[in-house]
Amino acid sequence: MHDDLFFMAMIDAALDQPDRRVSMQEAFGQIRRMGRERSYRQGYRQFIHWMQHVAGARQAVDSMRATTLLPETVDRPASIELLIDRDQALFASARLDMRGKSIVHDIAPGSYRLRLDTGCTLWEGFISKHGEFASRPELGRPLRMAAATTSPAAPRAEIRLFDDELVLRLRPEGSAWSLEIHSASSET
Repeated sequence: MHDDLFFMAMIDAALDQPDRRVSMQEAFGQIRRMGRERSYRQGYRQFIHWMQHVAGARQAVDSMRATTLLPETVDRPASIELLIDRDQALFASARLDMRGKSIVHDIAPGSYRLRLDTGCTLWEGFISKHGEFASRPELGRPLRMAAATTSPAAPRAEIRLFDDELVLRLRPEGSAWSLEIHSASSET
């Protein structure tokens, strides 16, 4: 490998080690030491420039994680705080542990958004007067129902999110509906 990119092989080797944190610290120390040698100075400048780009990318990834639900964030928390907006205003909140269930009452027809307290939207759409979930229509296409059943005792609508890990169900409750939010693991 050319001396201008000598650090890439060292970082690659460090990432293959079982304890990446320690091996990366050792590699960075070795890169700094080698950067003092005349033949590696240009490569060390390339390394510094590369690290500045990595730092910028890290900030972008951290910002993205704050607004995007990633699979690893679904598995980690002991509980999550869910916010339910109705017609663009906060309507209710619910805390849900990964084996639990939460019920939100007084669900009326309207526009809804279910989101994490970080702002990440999990579902956005409409709930009809018949207690059916409907996603936002694509421009020029009719509104499609997400799910519905005809038995009054059965859930009137159900949506499963994140490979069936999070379940949303509507059930009749007097003149309105209740929204059940639970993890799929609580069904077993």
